[in-house]
Amino acid sequence: MATGLSILVAYMITNWLPFDSFSLAVDRRQIWILALHYMLMATPFFFNGMAVALLLAAYPHSAGETYAVNLTGSALGCMIGLAAPSMLDGEGTVVLSGGLAALAALLQTQVVFLKVPALKNLMRPFFGFSAAILVFSLLDLGLRLVSGSGFPGLELHLSPYKSISYALQYPGSEVVYQRWN
Repeated sequence: MATGLSILVAYMITNWLPFDSFSLAVDRRQIWILALHYMLMATPFFFNGMAVALLLAAYPHSAGETYAVNLTGSALGCMIGLAAPSMLDGEGTVVLSGGLAALAALLQTQVVFLKVPALKNLMRPFFGFSAAILVFSLLDLGLRLVSGSGFPGLELHLSPYKSISYALQYPGSEVVYQRWN
């Protein structure tokens, strides 16, 4: 659950924070923003590693199966990462990643419900929050597939120092075609 949430939150905060690599030498705030970007982008990997570590600690006799499922999911994620941007754009691919992590959390809480019924009340908030992340992701992805754009606030904000930003400052200029690959 924390992996899915941190994917979405890290993307939104990083997208919102104005980072300018060209002014690192003159604006010391940029160093802190860069450090925050790195910390935010590492957060989903931390939570995912914690989930795998918890499974290995809880079920050491099933370490081989845990690693097999983890590596299979990683391989599928690589294939999805190649195909998704052309259909969903970059922002949609981020949302898809968060949704898939939430789906994994939902499936895992169901396994816990079945194996350890005493933890059912403890796991309910995790289940509900994971379901909310998944529903948010599905709604955004549905919007992207139907209308071509997702929820406001998830659009990628380009740095004003990128070449496309400079080109768009020319009077009458506009983006006529854009495609992710």
